[in-house]
Amino acid sequence: MRSAEYDARYIVDYVDEISELQYKYPELPITEIPSLIKEKEAIRIFHVSSDEKLYLWVNNEDSLYSSLNDALGGSLVLGYYKQGVILNSFGGIVDARPPQGITEGSLVLIFRN
Repeated sequence: MRSAEYDARYIVDYVDEISELQYKYPELPITEIPSLIKEKEAIRIFHVSSDEKLYLWVNNEDSLYSSLNDALGGSLVLGYYKQGVILNSFGGIVDARPPQGITEGSLVLIFRN
């Protein structure tokens, strides 16, 4: 079984790749960037775009939130999807109208264009 730290590192590498492609192709909308990334076989990262935002989510596993939050260093919006909204770790609403398709209980990262 993989550790939460390993999965967090993989997600951060994926996020870094998105950031690099954003820099390389500034004319490309953020919503199209995931289609350029070749997925590896570590953890399944889902994505959907809405209102010039890109939402990435993964199934939540024990300690993944804290490992991912530590690995990201607070550089992106990170929250939980619960009952149709995205909440931060304190239960405050981060996004009241996320796009459909995000699964209940998932960890969600939000990129803005």
